[in-house]
Amino acid sequence: MAIKFLPRQYSRFQVHHPVHYMTSDIVGSGYLLDLSLRGCRLLGDSQLMSGSILTLRVTIPDHAEALLIDAARVRWIHEHAAGIEFPHISAAQMRQLRKVVAGLVCYVQANDSRS
Repeated sequence: MAIKFLPRQYSRFQVHHPVHYMTSDIVGSGYLLDLSLRGCRLLGDSQLMSGSILTLRVTIPDHAEALLIDAARVRWIHEHAAGIEFPHISAAQMRQLRKVVAGLVCYVQANDSRS
């Protein structure tokens, strides 16, 4: 059976933000490698399992508060990297995530205009 790939609904932005994550039985830390409004890719020091639900706490430069995502889901694993989706995010967390992504859009646009 052929695998069908669908285009992403939201743009992903490359980042390198420290992250701490926790499941019911694992605590780990690492870095986000990319981020969008619906998910991220992280590189961590503790092995996660596909399908696990985790809490993420991401340190964002120039932001007073860390970005907190309560119910993220691990979609895939490859060595120490994991694809994470945000299927159920609270309105407050979505507002905070939108601010972070808007900052990334501005940063990309400013760098593109310099080229």
